[in-house]
Amino acid sequence: MPKEATCHEVFSDYARNVIRLKARQLSRRADFSRSDEEDIAQDLTLHLLTQAQHFDPSRAALKTFVTHVVNSCVAMILRERWRQKRVPDHGAEIQSLETMVDVPDEPPIALWATISVADIERRTGATSKSDAEVHDEAEAFDHAMQSLSDEDRELCERLKVGSQASVTRDLQISRRKLRTLISSLRPQFERFGLGRE
Repeated sequence: MPKEATCHEVFSDYARNVIRLKARQLSRRADFSRSDEEDIAQDLTLHLLTQAQHFDPSRAALKTFVTHVVNSCVAMILRERWRQKRVPDHGAEIQSLETMVDVPDEPPIALWATISVADIERRTGATSKSDAEVHDEAEAFDHAMQSLSDEDRELCERLKVGSQASVTRDLQISRRKLRTLISSLRPQFERFGLGRE
């Protein structure tokens, strides 16, 4: 089979969905950032296309091949990220967090006391929400809750404070029924911009 046909066959809608899902999952990890999602998707796509010539329908189904290749690339990306974290930058000075450092107009303090939330987020690639974003989400949640029936609102209130297991026990319903109820509520919250990420 010509290489172009193989690439076209392998890079199917299923492959695009798997790549999008894996890129989103990786970008949500603490050692990545959401801005990495597009780059990760490109890396996964490139890897899949370079491996497309190895697809043999007599040995495995297309979906199995795609899943295996994409998962292998995810593992390589994680290994590389772990290696970068373990190997310090050349020339970087390693210091104990207990080292005392001078601060203007104050007694010396331990280095760990100078680390801010912003420093931690920069290291992990995570980002905290601004006060405005938190306020907007809370307001959207209130509007979404007001749009629900009394019964659905009560279910949401139970889920806010209890586990799914405790809610099924209290309401005497199966977990499957609870999952169905939650799925039916999701669009109500998505209308207000919640739960889409």
